Amino acid sequence: MAKNAESPGINKPSSAPPSFAQKLILLTCGKENSAPLLGDLAEEYTRLSRFDRRKALQWYWGQAVSSAPHNIASRLSQNARSILAVIIAVALSYAVIAIWDIFVSRNAAQQFHQWTNPASYEPARRVYAIVQWIGFALAGALVAKLTFNYEKSLRENFLLRLAPAVLALSTPSLFALLGGVDGYSVTARIISIGLSLPAFGLGAAIIVWRNATKPF
Repeated sequence: MAKNAESPGINKPSSAPPSFAQKLILLTCGKENSAPLLGDLAEEYTRLSRFDRRKALQWYWGQAVSSAPHNIASRLSQNARSILAVIIAVALSYAVIAIWDIFVSRNAAQQFHQWTNPASYEPARRVYAIVQWIGFALAGALVAKLTFNYEKSLRENFLLRLAPAVLALSTPSLFALLGGVDGYSVTARIISIGLSLPAFGLGAAIIVWRNATKPF
């Protein structure tokens, strides 16, 4: 009868590395960057634990703790770059919206008013809103082009990159709405802000679609 003998001095390997140490690595490194590191550490832990599980545990915890400062610094650096990209995108997008407003939207509204010569400026304002909507879409496309990380999910890109930029770009309109300084009615301003939001999203979605359909 065959015996299930083990080599002298070799212990049965542990099933998995310590869970709290793994959670520490996940917390400091981030879920998206931790998989390769956890895989390498698990492989070495399995090898070491065959000989001495206590030393394997000490080694694994040492790796988790010693790598934490570097992992945190790396994540902070990545976040700082993302924040800087959003700030730059907001500044450039605001310039695009302002230039589009002055040279395209207002001219289109004035030309329409001169051609039709209606008794009210309301039709011209509608033309202005429609043309300006295109400018908002261009701004959304610019934000997506400069800030989106396609290794992240679409939801994360829209929530963490596009949404803060849209909020910053909409701030002047919100102040104008609250202060009533631009001569527009509250209803017209609310409609304008409400229409700008899907315009930003549409512009960003076009960039995402174009990136997804690029040939490899």
